[in-house]
Amino acid sequence: MEMIKIGGSNIALNYENKNDKVLFILLGEALTEIQCFETCIYSLLSGIQDNEKKITFIDSFEKNERKTLGQLIYDLDKYIKDENIKRNLIEVRDRRNYLVHNILKRYGWPLMSNEDYLKSIKEIVEIRDFINSSEPIITKYIRDNKILDILIFEFNEKRK
Repeated sequence: MEMIKIGGSNIALNYENKNDKVLFILLGEALTEIQCFETCIYSLLSGIQDNEKKITFIDSFEKNERKTLGQLIYDLDKYIKDENIKRNLIEVRDRRNYLVHNILKRYGWPLMSNEDYLKSIKEIVEIRDFINSSEPIITKYIRDNKILDILIFEFNEKRK
């Protein structure tokens, strides 16, 4: 058992299988990336709706933050003319759904071989990186097509 101290609390990590530890850390990273992407999309959508004077940003934000990624993409779709951007949004949704609902089943967790762990980890990293790379593409499209006047700040962190 491994103990990690966070603030004043000790957190016990009890992994009999070290492969599970790596798998779950990377799944956590990918889920965090998905939630960041969803936050970006509902923030953009709230800004667009506020600009149209249909609803205030705060009211729109509160409604949009409760929507699924599929619902957000559906709502954002009417503002997107570029078919590549539309496909990118759908692919993010599909990869997110696969990661959340199917990846562990696909590889037979908890009865995975070392090879299965390596394949699943590679796939998780690819999904995480795809979602991470999609956010700036979509925000730049929104800005460049004057759908919403936004500033974009990029923080490039090289992953190893």
